[in-house]
Amino acid sequence: MALPAKFRSATLFLLMIAGLALSAQTASSAECWGETNIILGDFNDDGRQDLVIGSPFSLVALAGEAGVVHVLYGTASGPGFSVLPQQLWYLDLPGIPGDSESSDNFGRSLAVGDFDCDGIDDLVIGEKEAVTVLYGSIPGGLTTTGVQRLTGTIGSGFGRAVAAGHTEGFVKIIRDAEYSEILGAHIVGAHATELIAEFVIGRHLESTVEEMEKAMHPHPTLSEGVSEGALAALGRPIHM
Repeated sequence: MALPAKFRSATLFLLMIAGLALSAQTASSAECWGETNIILGDFNDDGRQDLVIGSPFSLVALAGEAGVVHVLYGTASGPGFSVLPQQLWYLDLPGIPGDSESSDNFGRSLAVGDFDCDGIDDLVIGEKEAVTVLYGSIPGGLTTTGVQRLTGTIGSGFGRAVAAGHTEGFVKIIRDAEYSEILGAHIVGAHATELIAEFVIGRHLESTVEEMEKAMHPHPTLSEGVSEGALAALGRPIHM
């Protein structure tokens, strides 16, 4: 995959990670790349670990903090990663759904798993309001074949749901307009029967939506959808 000139500084930073000697001037030019996330996986099933580096604050065209993700594949000659060929993923890339916009933060979170059960690792790339799923293959590794971009409607736990292979569902809360008391709730999706118990207790205690939203919901869990549903009922969801 050819590397656009707009990603040259990020590419130089990757060369440093791969162990190549660069001048101090080149190294300083990569400082704008910002915070990074790193994860390992075997995306071409060759038995060697591949390196994924997410740079959620990278510039894409004129979109600040749009974010990019680099993939370096493990070498056959021994420990380490091959700089060429490498892969560069970002919104706006042909075959990747979605457009790069400022503060998308593509690559802000990364997860690896075999989501299609073919024995090859796949990659989930998180951004502000969606996740992109790239599937591994033999021998080319990650490709755009079957790529998915999943956006959240109600519920911030969809990243955990993707990792578990359950990508459909929602949480909806009905509240009293005057006192904000919880009147009922709908949950559609995996483990709905486990999550609904929180609303049963809430109804028994005459809880309000605000109280439900302020209750601790650990991350990453499916129960985050309860908190997000409460925020949506108040008209101020975070992950919609």
